[in-house]
Amino acid sequence: MRKHDHSLPSLGISLLLCGVLAGLVVAAAAFPAVALAGLAAKATANGFENLPSILQEPKAPQITNLYASDGKTLITSLYDENRRNVPINQIAPVMLQAVVASEDKRFYDHNGVDIKGVVRALVNDQSGDAAQQGASTITMQYVRLSTLYSATTPQAVVDATADTPARKIREMHLAIALEQQLIDVHGVDVKAAKQDILVRYLNIAPFGYQTYGIYSASEVYFHVPPSKLKLEQAAYLAGLLQGASGYDPAVPEYAKAAIDRRNNHVLAEMLNTGVIDNATYQATIKLPLGADPKAQANGCANTLQGTKLDNWGFFCDYLRRWWEQQPAFGSDVWTRDNSLETGGYNIITTMDVGGQHSSAVNIAKFAKPSDNEAMLLAGVEPGTGRVRFINTNRYYSNDNHANGPNRNPAPIFKGKKGNYPNTVNPLMTGDARPTTATSSARRGRCSPCSPR
Repeated sequence: MRKHDHSLPSLGISLLLCGVLAGLVVAAAAFPAVALAGLAAKATANGFENLPSILQEPKAPQITNLYASDGKTLITSLYDENRRNVPINQIAPVMLQAVVASEDKRFYDHNGVDIKGVVRALVNDQSGDAAQQGASTITMQYVRLSTLYSATTPQAVVDATADTPARKIREMHLAIALEQQLIDVHGVDVKAAKQDILVRYLNIAPFGYQTYGIYSASEVYFHVPPSKLKLEQAAYLAGLLQGASGYDPAVPEYAKAAIDRRNNHVLAEMLNTGVIDNATYQATIKLPLGADPKAQANGCANTLQGTKLDNWGFFCDYLRRWWEQQPAFGSDVWTRDNSLETGGYNIITTMDVGGQHSSAVNIAKFAKPSDNEAMLLAGVEPGTGRVRFINTNRYYSNDNHANGPNRNPAPIFKGKKGNYPNTVNPLMTGDARPTTATSSARRGRCSPCSPR
């Protein structure tokens, strides 16, 4: 203002003009939030009665483990997705802190939707800011994954992953509803409700390298249970949640990106939110990544036997073929197989590790895997009928590219590969007689698998 305009009326008019301008600026900044509210009202006009049951956790696939008769020696694992749910008390607190700090720092303060994050993301998107942000809270991310796993039709899968405002609004609606319902379930204990959501998210989220959920991620990347994770390990795993493919330590060009993600995002956010102090931060960023991912064994062709000729794969195949014949596990073979690979069972078989090895040693004295004639050996316990070992001079493998020629004189077999040294043919168990495995599922005894 010019000096001669410093009269009281002039000052009043100036103040009014400043107020109007400030209002316009605020309105412009708030426009995305207003638009969001209108869209939310439109998208949720049908009310909560048309929403799916959000309190019920989806039946995400769980890994099944096969053990020898001692109940400790792992024969192999069978799974569609490498996942095993764990309760929150089996996850290191530092892992929970790392995820909250890096993914949703206001997680314990919002009601499922972070309005500040939403407005910031919309403003950045409209301004063309390169640092665009999705504004998805942990609750919203869980809702998205839960909806995906609950989908029963191809269209439902598309709707759960479509990059549209309608999907985003629906996730917000579900996130708010889920948090409120869980608060009620936990007796108005907000922290308990939040931790319930957090552990659900950690059990369902993908971490790359064929791992799903924090249990398998911890075991595959660092070979420890999630309760034993250290700060630097937890920070690395938390960083994988935003896209594991770009932070694979096994790929040289991605190793630096993984370090940067751990140090400059996850650990930095833990420092900014006061979870760790500066001394801890400075010490941790100097540590090597330490991740050494090794995929979990999967299937009868990937058993963990002491020697290749021990042939645990044939025993595994014996169990699987028996399982496929049991109506108790489903109405058809596909359903039964799916149950085996997703049901999360701990199956204790009757296979004796020592007997299986001894049979391999004795077979090797008389027959080689390269012999076109197969030597078969099985051990059945008198009185109970329990199969203790089954073996042959073959390797249980699908790779037959180096196999010898088929010796069957029939014209149909001319020029075909034989079954030596590699085969998955059920040389001893093709009729799938009832196996004598005993099984304990994660929910208790599995009576259909009792000895016969």
